[in-house]
Amino acid sequence: MPQVSKGGKYIFGYSLIGQELDIQLPPQAMREYDITLEGKVYLITGSKTSGGFNVTRKGLLLPSKIGGVLIERPALMNYELAEGEFGPGRLFC
Repeated sequence: MPQVSKGGKYIFGYSLIGQELDIQLPPQAMREYDITLEGKVYLITGSKTSGGFNVTRKGLLLPSKIGGVLIERPALMNYELAEGEFGPGRLFC
């Protein structure tokens, strides 16, 4: 599986956003990160270098380098943003 940079994030492929705004994630990515474990996920805009977006769950995001964003934004931490609403700064939903 290719990586963006050595020791960096994996690239699993691409996902098309359907007309109903649904996203189908590659099964390998879902297994690798046990993405359905918590029943909800976060979408985060990618870096300017890699583009795209990241999908993660609270249990993986909170202990990460950018996990403080959840502590700083309780509405994001508690899944209280309205559907389609993005958090401030780097885009999270």
